[in-house]
Amino acid sequence: MKLGARFLLRSCLGWLLLLASIPSAEAGVFDAWSYRLKLTFTNQLNGSLTNFPVLVTLNAGITNFSYSGFASPSDGADLRFASSDESAGLNYEIEKWDTNGSSFVWVQVPLVSGTNTKIWAYWKNAVATAPVYSTNGAAWSTDFRGVWHMQQTNVLDATTNANIGAGKNGVATTNTGVAGNALLLNSTAGSSNYVDFGTGLALGPNSTTLRI
Repeated sequence: MKLGARFLLRSCLGWLLLLASIPSAEAGVFDAWSYRLKLTFTNQLNGSLTNFPVLVTLNAGITNFSYSGFASPSDGADLRFASSDESAGLNYEIEKWDTNGSSFVWVQVPLVSGTNTKIWAYWKNAVATAPVYSTNGAAWSTDFRGVWHMQQTNVLDATTNANIGAGKNGVATTNTGVAGNALLLNSTAGSSNYVDFGTGLALGPNSTTLRI
């Protein structure tokens, strides 16, 4: 199967946020972290979404947020997210971490509803390491048969399904994607770039929706 664009199975919403930074965490699942940040999703939504990955963008332009405040600023290993009542940690995946610009993180929110959904972000814990769930595909439910961020020419699948593709005919990367890096796919006379997933792409037995 060939894909010529960035595809996610089911759409993923990258909403604008209202941000409020509060030094030092209070009682909660991450009360040992020094800083926390309330994230409020303000986009209008008809209905609700359960365990849905939402794109969170972090950068130095956010009041009271600073990469230097992390115990592990180079990779954000001590970053965490929690539910609105701070009682449960949330799965997440860092798509791109850039201390000189914007970092893009997909956070699996338990319930997204209306325009007032809230979660919390935390950072600065000297003994914290990156949790397994931030790299093992846990941020994407089984409804997602494949998620390809297309950040490199060997196109990795962010889900646990491991549907890996390969860029063909000189596919190149760019750092000016909508969320982090992206692939440059161009079509010209006699030549076209594409991503080849071979004949073993496992998208499940039921009907599948591809969304750009």
